[in-house]
Amino acid sequence: MANAFLHCESRKVDKTGCISFDGKKYEVGLVFTGYRVDVIFDPADKSFVTIEHDNHTSFTAKELVIGEFTGKTQTPGLYNRSPGQ
Repeated sequence: MANAFLHCESRKVDKTGCISFDGKKYEVGLVFTGYRVDVIFDPADKSFVTIEHDNHTSFTAKELVIGEFTGKTQTPGLYNRSPGQ
């Protein structure tokens, strides 16, 4: 009965394996890159969505959170040195 109130929209998966939905990014996996997937969601709670695609088991995707240092490699003490050290 609860599924009767869920909504469905289609999204294309980008080259990073993510979709944009409701102004946010959700990671769905590189295997779906270039394909359209169905996004099943409760309009009252979009903190997670269910992803469906032909011949694949449906799964839950959560919002992608990009932290302050994502993608940056930091070496301890590397930036604390004076030039020439």
